[in-house]
Amino acid sequence: MADDSDGPQGQGAYRRLLEDIRAGSLPPGTRLRETELAERLGISRTPVREAIRQLEADGLVIHLPRQGATVRSLDYAEVIELYEMRAVLEGTAARLAARAASEVELSELAALNAGHGQRPRRRPRARAEPAVSPHPAGCRAQPLSGEIRQRAAKDPADPGAQHPD
Repeated sequence: MADDSDGPQGQGAYRRLLEDIRAGSLPPGTRLRETELAERLGISRTPVREAIRQLEADGLVIHLPRQGATVRSLDYAEVIELYEMRAVLEGTAARLAARAASEVELSELAALNAGHGQRPRRRPRARAEPAVSPHPAGCRAQPLSGEIRQRAAKDPADPGAQHPD
């Protein structure tokens, strides 16, 4: 069978390498050697080479002088940007979920919130605070409040919002 890098083997190699990068089995900084990858995937080097080029075009792999193709690492600014975007998306998702919440779901949230403050707290061990918050954009988890229904009813232009009767 002829080796066609645009066919199933080329796309299959790309998908497998992409999956390995996402899963962390090819962590940032890992050198991508065509011969080793071809052997591991059970295919020739041509589809592996094409897959590496495609990953490079996607920005997941970089070509370093005297090292070859390497899984790209994110720098500090990129990580911060991702966490900031995540914080915005999570806030939006929570707002949309609150607007669409049923009475049962709101009751469950209120019960969870009430139970959250009643747990006995252990005395924290003395430790140094991290220089950067481990949570996106430095956010701290806040308990749910009784304002969920009010916030959901705030935007009358939103057809998904529940309005008090």
